[in-house]
Amino acid sequence: MNIKMNSNESNDSHHRAVIRSFDIAAHKYDGARRKLLPCFDDFYGIALQLTDTGMPTPRILELGAGTGLFSDMLLTAFPDAHLTLIDHSESMLNEARRRFAGYGEQVKFICSDYSQLDSEVEMQNRRQSFDAVVSALSIHHLDDRAKERLYAQCYDWLKPGGRFINADQALGAGEHMEDVCQRDWLARVEGSGLERTEIDASIARRKLDRSARMESQLRWLRSAGFSEADVMYRFFTFAVFYARK
Repeated sequence: MNIKMNSNESNDSHHRAVIRSFDIAAHKYDGARRKLLPCFDDFYGIALQLTDTGMPTPRILELGAGTGLFSDMLLTAFPDAHLTLIDHSESMLNEARRRFAGYGEQVKFICSDYSQLDSEVEMQNRRQSFDAVVSALSIHHLDDRAKERLYAQCYDWLKPGGRFINADQALGAGEHMEDVCQRDWLARVEGSGLERTEIDASIARRKLDRSARMESQLRWLRSAGFSEADVMYRFFTFAVFYARK
């Protein structure tokens, strides 16, 4: 007998699978990241550049912060910034806690599903409190409706003039273009020298992806209220979105 899951059950199951996959990968995540991301330097470098608010002590929220890889870059570039890191994998966030052990209250951690933070006590007084909301390689795990809701939430979390930067995966314009992107990624990763087990693990994680087309995401950002929204960088399936409140 076939048992059909409703959308909430399906989303819960997917959510748990994503957490499990990153719990398993936590201790190796940073070491493999450069080889799994062929455009690593440009991808993170441009996201970092776009996060520069020009303020001496910016308040930055990172969604899906994982081990703190991108937050580490942010603190190197903006040493007086105050960061809040959110991730739903306790194992990944524990890596970040170790990484920032000496920063005290300058770096805060929330283990939670950031797509549901409107109901979290920790975020109740944070409306319009951040200069920047950033994310790297995380939001593509959400379905389209959740992405759209999250973009509206990010708009609320930002101060006037604040910016949202999402460095992430995005679908090609059609099936052919998406196939081109996926074949290019696999060829580059297989030629990177990364161990086969790590390649296979990444391929397995990508099966959990729910990437959306770039034009759809730009539409959702504008509908959320952002005065400007654009793709500032693209390398095949990887893109850096920028939106300003």
